[in-house]
Amino acid sequence: VIDRLADMDARASEWVNETYQDLIHLGDHANSQSVQLYSIDNSMFGANIADYSCGREGAVQRCEGSSVPKPNLSKLFSIQCGTSLYVGSDLYHFAPTVTSDTNFTRSYVCDGED
Repeated sequence: VIDRLADMDARASEWVNETYQDLIHLGDHANSQSVQLYSIDNSMFGANIADYSCGREGAVQRCEGSSVPKPNLSKLFSIQCGTSLYVGSDLYHFAPTVTSDTNFTRSYVCDGED
């Protein structure tokens, strides 16, 4: 739902009958697959799912996780802003710095862009 902030309550209420609420607990998805991240020379990286082979000589496994949320695991994001790439747990890695109480974090904007 997209609208002016001042109109969001009224706009969202139009959709209430189209929604449902549910709570999914960590570990509820038993059909997860193992995900491994590999790198070569700390500059080139790739991911493998389950037992699929990386296929690159010299690739070193850096971490292993799951395709679904599980206790004690961090979520990772792959973000690209222009030619810059980031993989890590900081969803706001490229976002402009918040400089005042009236400035909001805009994760959809790359720092330095208007």
